[in-house]
Amino acid sequence: MLCLVAAFEIQAQVVIPVLRSIADEGGHGITDKSGYYVGTILYLTYTFMNFLIPPVIAKIGPKWAMVAGMLCYVIYMLGFLHVEGWLLYSLSALLGLGAALLWTSCGVNLVRISEEKNVARNSAILWTTVQFSLIVGAAFLIIVLRSEELSKSYRVIYMACAVLGLVGAGIIALMPTPQLRRGSSSSDASADSNLSVLNAFEDTFRLLKTKEMMLLCVVFFFNGFQTVFFGAMYTASLAATTRMDSHEIAIAYAMLAIGAGEFCAGTFFGISGNSRGSQFGRKRVAVIGTCLLLVANILSIINLPPDAPLHETDNIGFIEPSLWIALFVAFLLGLADCCWQTQTYTILGGMYKDEQSPPAFALFRCFQALSTSIGCFIAPQFELYWTLLMTSYRGG
Repeated sequence: MLCLVAAFEIQAQVVIPVLRSIADEGGHGITDKSGYYVGTILYLTYTFMNFLIPPVIAKIGPKWAMVAGMLCYVIYMLGFLHVEGWLLYSLSALLGLGAALLWTSCGVNLVRISEEKNVARNSAILWTTVQFSLIVGAAFLIIVLRSEELSKSYRVIYMACAVLGLVGAGIIALMPTPQLRRGSSSSDASADSNLSVLNAFEDTFRLLKTKEMMLLCVVFFFNGFQTVFFGAMYTASLAATTRMDSHEIAIAYAMLAIGAGEFCAGTFFGISGNSRGSQFGRKRVAVIGTCLLLVANILSIINLPPDAPLHETDNIGFIEPSLWIALFVAFLLGLADCCWQTQTYTILGGMYKDEQSPPAFALFRCFQALSTSIGCFIAPQFELYWTLLMTSYRGG
């Protein structure tokens, strides 16, 4: 997972400025908003594919579903070696399928290898390991961008990302297959593997109608909107703020700061998950994450020009753009995101076991992806203030 997520996070942070530079050259069916459109197509496809994934996981198993998903990521990254609009948008849809396969099966794997008493710890370890990839990816980007401009080096970046993705898929393929917990018999597993698409739909929508899942879907929706901001829009805004020192390489520095925030919070939750996780409390963690997110959003509005998400600009926000404030905001975004994500995994892992875990994680990713898709569509239409206001309002 570390290899693939490192590859994906690298390209996710640079895709908007890369496509902007290609659009400036003209041709290829690319516009200066294509980076956002790629995200819209990706997450919209991801949304609907999540409903089809549970029977696929039941049929081929979570391990091979993860491998198939990883290969979709690799094919998408290879598409940047020769960028054409129609091909890029098609591969974005393929990536949506791959993301649904990968992340839903990842959640199922987590539930199957965890006991209820250590699911919080394992969720934090998973998230910390995955987000450590941000640090690895940031180090790689710093090395590349110090030697050459992004517009000239993006093919090298995407080729390296594709190779990393292949390595990750190979490692997962060689890992042992997790088994159903609580003494599930082979006949149960066989029946599970023959689950029909219709039954999977029925199970998913039956779960969706429960009060607990309906409330959780509000949280999932909020997660998606914030993913748009810290996952792509924030670093793209830094790269577009020309008055900021080293504005292009600031993408890598911000990626490093986000990863550090994710890693620090994940390490803390991983340690406390065993010793005093119940005393620390899920509600308290969620409140802390919300407060951190609010502070980060306010500082972003103060520090960045309002038109930064739309194009390169030499305007200012309320103050002269500061790289150090930008990196502090990135660190806060990493802390806040880890608070929300680890608690989401912990709640789902504790409430939904074995055969219920695929539809539960599918719904999680479905609603998160739907709001992310909406956010990607909104982001290039409005200035920074309005985008943050709308996403925060919808999330709240």
